[in-house]
Amino acid sequence: MVKMNGNKNTVISLIFLSTLIVSIFTVSADDSIINQTNYSNNSLSKDLGNSTELDAPIQPMSWGVTLTVNPTSYNLGTIAADGLERAFTGATTARVQAYGLFSSGDLYVRTSGNFVNVANASQTIPYSNFQFECPGYATKRAITTTNFSIHRYYMIWSIDNTYTMNYYFRVPPYTDPGVYSTTIIYTAT
Repeated sequence: MVKMNGNKNTVISLIFLSTLIVSIFTVSADDSIINQTNYSNNSLSKDLGNSTELDAPIQPMSWGVTLTVNPTSYNLGTIAADGLERAFTGATTARVQAYGLFSSGDLYVRTSGNFVNVANASQTIPYSNFQFECPGYATKRAITTTNFSIHRYYMIWSIDNTYTMNYYFRVPPYTDPGVYSTTIIYTAT
């Protein structure tokens, strides 16, 4: 009987180890270009009715994570070059669905760089003029070119979280009119 009890413990240990290995692979990262899907997430416009676009590539980092950002295109209307901040509440939602045993992940946001005039690349608006917040998760802050963790989520088996993003943008005085564009990147791991 002692030998049989030892075999039961071995089987239970192997099941636990297999479960642990599966959960590790569930949250493993894959940031290859193949897995990137580009979405135009937001458009900002300023001065003379011209628009500034923000593309939002979505980069799922695991086969167990799905990230959906809506809307895929957003027009903020005309923004005067007066240096005043404009608020756009509820501009974007990011939905993270993830599966994994006793694991965690993060939702990140960053920008690819400055807002660039699509007609004249030498004219830019610094990305520091763009701020975001995610009520309940991240307070208002300027966006950067490095990933900022909006929220670290923990799961026993799965999660399905929706995050609402507020945007704030100001166009510096004396900015030339035009269509300015940058890319906002959301990443879930």
